[in-house]
Amino acid sequence: MQIDGKIEGGYVIICQDEHVFVVERLGLYVECPSCGRRKIGADLAMDYVLGGSNSLEDRVPQSAALAK
Repeated sequence: MQIDGKIEGGYVIICQDEHVFVVERLGLYVECPSCGRRKIGADLAMDYVLGGSNSLEDRVPQSAALAK
């Protein structure tokens, strides 16, 4: 899921299954109305601003990585 762009009414979001929808603002999480997938709003914003995948969900805490 990613932000495609900012419009007057909010943000255009594209889901992984190519569902396109608009949200007025990014909350704690954004949920696709078609398939129900969710993503943390802060992660969507960070990916949009930085132009890459910097998702908190994709990163493993360093302490967990060292424990293995």
